[in-house]
Amino acid sequence: MSSDGSQGPQLEVAGSRTEQIRALAAGLFSERGYSATTMSHIAEAAGVLPGSLYHHFESKEVIAVELLEELEAALIAVGARLTSERHRGRPDERLIELVSETMTVSYEHPAAVRLLMYEPPSVATERLRKAVTLRVPSLERLSRSTMNELAAMAGVTSSDARVTRVALGILSLNASSNFPHADPRQLAEQLCELVLWGATRITSEVYELDSSSALRIAKDAVAAWGTAPEDPEELTAPADRILAAGRIEFARMGVDATTVRDIAKTAGVTMGTLYRHTDSKFTLVRQIIDDYAGHFDQAMRAVLECGGSAAEILDAVAWVFVNASRRFRNESDMVKVGWFDRDDESSPYFQYFRATNHRLGLLQNLLERGVAEGSLQSIALAPYTASNIRLFMWLPYQDVGRMSIARAHAYLRHIMLNGFLVPRL
Repeated sequence: MSSDGSQGPQLEVAGSRTEQIRALAAGLFSERGYSATTMSHIAEAAGVLPGSLYHHFESKEVIAVELLEELEAALIAVGARLTSERHRGRPDERLIELVSETMTVSYEHPAAVRLLMYEPPSVATERLRKAVTLRVPSLERLSRSTMNELAAMAGVTSSDARVTRVALGILSLNASSNFPHADPRQLAEQLCELVLWGATRITSEVYELDSSSALRIAKDAVAAWGTAPEDPEELTAPADRILAAGRIEFARMGVDATTVRDIAKTAGVTMGTLYRHTDSKFTLVRQIIDDYAGHFDQAMRAVLECGGSAAEILDAVAWVFVNASRRFRNESDMVKVGWFDRDDESSPYFQYFRATNHRLGLLQNLLERGVAEGSLQSIALAPYTASNIRLFMWLPYQDVGRMSIARAHAYLRHIMLNGFLVPRL
């Protein structure tokens, strides 16, 4: 306390320390994931006893909520500024500016972005669940008006405009996690160029793509996946019920928060029956991920290594992604939560992410071949274009636009090959 009885200087120090602890926690959330980070971890990083930490934050969830609220405030500020400038420039220029500014905020708040992307909300309290349902009406209105203006100029359907708007919003906000070291302005220009004008130099005829050998290979590979009942009650064998229950619970809560008792309850089996079929939940995770990775990798490699044209192969890749986002919905959610363990060789996710990098390399080779042959646009360096294509195709269009498989494939075929600004054939 100062000589006049005030506590001003001490409060300033406390506030500074609180900010430091929040920043340390944000780093741990980014590095370890929210679920795997404890207050003890945060206290250790801050160099204080756990009891002292509670003088600053009553729980790690309070820190997470504050990080998300800071992200929301930054996006609201962008929306207010861009709204005041909404009549400047051509609509495509305004779209790039909107995407660029959103990406810039993403890079300024990476921990909050990763909380939105990777954390299963079912293990959170109502306060955190509310915080992760991030919506910024001013940005939504700007995006909607800009895409509708572009659609009217090009004669594109309002449905395609809405889906493209949502897709660009998701990828813009997630930029810092998808491209940790990129320049947001350049990344925005590259993504918008791909989406607005497509990857090919010539308009692809639909009938030629429908009869391509690459698409036939993709359809045969996807058909080999079979179907996976989501409800364990539809299955009779205990091993199958346990696998199905594992997919549901790991995707819903994440591996750290899921217990073997949760899996046994969802599977409708006793603990004894569960342990006769698996020795731990981590063995079950590896079994699920390995099965998923094997099916998906086989289909992708078959398409990417076939001898079709670059446009035909990109079209066939879209077919694989659209089907995978439905057939392996739970598995893909598990992989997102496992993002933090991707470099650990002992992790059940390690082989999947290594195979992902290999497939991305094959896609880069395809793009480089297409550019060299003159059939594809040179939008950016192949690694960036390949990643943008993969991320755009991997979005769950059954949720983004409530699309059927056929409609989502037709949409991706048009956007990725010809571009949003080219009317559909």
